[in-house]
Amino acid sequence: GGNACDDDSKISNSMKNNISNDIAQEQQSTNASRSSTGAPSSIYREYYHDDFVTGSRFVAQVAAVAHNNNHYPFITLERRLMRREKAWRVVSVVKCTTPTLGGLSYNDFHLAMLVDVETAGRRLLN
Repeated sequence: GGNACDDDSKISNSMKNNISNDIAQEQQSTNASRSSTGAPSSIYREYYHDDFVTGSRFVAQVAAVAHNNNHYPFITLERRLMRREKAWRVVSVVKCTTPTLGGLSYNDFHLAMLVDVETAGRRLLN
């Protein structure tokens, strides 16, 4: 029997193996929403997927990272019309914020970093 960290890495590796053939593109910069005071109230990143099922696998991977860290982002998965490309794309958005604080906390940046690390092998930068 291993410790909890060993079990988490087995889950993570299993998830990576299940989606190793999927490709997601990320928007090159991380975005920030601003509160009425001008301070950032959230950070988010958009990820682009080949199809809806691939996007849902990605969302499941992000959900597992969030669950393991007990900090839960807002996650959306949608089919969006991209006006420049004149085509439909499947897009997921991971938005980190701490509602009880009305803004950002250390946990938001930590979770965003962990999501970046978990999904790093699946990115194609423009």
